[in-house]
Amino acid sequence: ILQGAQLADPVLVQRAVFGLAILRAPATPPGVLASIIENEKLGEMSRTQAAWALYEVQDVSDHKEQIVGVWKRLLTEKRDSLPAGVIVQAVRGLGLSRDKTQTELAASFLKHQVPKVREAAAVATGRLNAQTHVEDLLAMIGPSEAVPNVRLAARKALQELAGQDDYGYDVSAWRKAFDRGR
Repeated sequence: ILQGAQLADPVLVQRAVFGLAILRAPATPPGVLASIIENEKLGEMSRTQAAWALYEVQDVSDHKEQIVGVWKRLLTEKRDSLPAGVIVQAVRGLGLSRDKTQTELAASFLKHQVPKVREAAAVATGRLNAQTHVEDLLAMIGPSEAVPNVRLAARKALQELAGQDDYGYDVSAWRKAFDRGR
């Protein structure tokens, strides 16, 4: 399958990438998928699928630190040239790492123009226990956020930060809960 992911035929590459995601083999080398993600000659769908495959492999991988390094590089050096689907998977990958040193990078996407990216960033900040970004998440559950799924993701992140307490979309109740916790 790895050989198929390195071929010149985009259809075969997509099939191989899908196979790697489903297989979830711990020894899958992240560099193969990273090279597909970074290949601007491939379509957005292929690059996004490769990012999804890397995310799928991440939690079973023998190369977890290397995968987090790929996410960091993509979200910093390549940030402006990535398709939104790749950014979504990269931010999800930072959250999945539960590496608190990645908090600021993940939170920098909370105000992204693409709703799915904001949603992924909210989930990641919850997973990363980003207590310093409670106010950002509170803003996302208020009326200024028009996308219901983003609001829900922000609420779930707040719930995770509050030890599973849930105050729905009541911003003042959330503020009281976090003020008591400080």
